[in-house]
Amino acid sequence: MDRAAHLLWDDPPKIFEDTFASALSGCADEAALRARLDARSAALAAMAGPNLAQSLFIFARSLVTMRARYVEDELAEAIKRGVAQYVILGAGLDSLAHRRPELANALRVFEVDHPVTQAWKRARLHEPNLTTPVATENLVRG
Repeated sequence: MDRAAHLLWDDPPKIFEDTFASALSGCADEAALRARLDARSAALAAMAGPNLAQSLFIFARSLVTMRARYVEDELAEAIKRGVAQYVILGAGLDSLAHRRPELANALRVFEVDHPVTQAWKRARLHEPNLTTPVATENLVRG
């Protein structure tokens, strides 16, 4: 949800552009995403106060997007050095293999995660008719 929120509502320039984040958020549309994030923020605000809650959510969204950008920048450098395989441990809702078709000939992606998480993600990706352009393998852990 943080990646989707960053893409939708943070000012440009974007730190990280995950165009699949909204589809993977589990929310039907932008209004549903806003409602879910508002509910999450309200729950935290009830415990910590509204100012702290807002600051924490901005910090968390920034951390998520900066980490994703850093990892993908480092991956790009590794590919230049000849790395041809990439393992994502705890892949969760990572969308690299789905939104970076230019990597299909250069990189084999292994996603390691719980079978339920992987099944949910694949189902979400099929709903908007999104494809998987990069050669991926599901390595699930129960």
